[in-house]
Amino acid sequence: RDGERWGEMEAYGGEVPLVPVSATKRVGLEELLDSIALQAEMLELRAAPDGPAEGTVLESVMGKGLGILSTVLVQRGALRQGDHVVAGQSWGKVRLLLDEEGAQLSEAGPAVP
Repeated sequence: RDGERWGEMEAYGGEVPLVPVSATKRVGLEELLDSIALQAEMLELRAAPDGPAEGTVLESVMGKGLGILSTVLVQRGALRQGDHVVAGQSWGKVRLLLDEEGAQLSEAGPAVP
């Protein structure tokens, strides 16, 4: 029945990849990322890196001495220092952009961790 909605899985001769994953046990995460990258390459999926940023706020916390810190997934455009951000009923200004290793960035576009 799910096959009707999502298509047939590769394991059963279809086109939809099937990757067993457990985030709590940290199993299959690398295979999932590889599968997503392969699908994006095969389907030639590209996000527009120019224009105003559009994305999803994954989490926000109050950072001591820094104010509100948000983890954001940019889906379109580029997020730059000084940009104004609106998320639901909240708004603010981008003061600092950091990558996953804590290095400062001047802008963050689609697929920039």
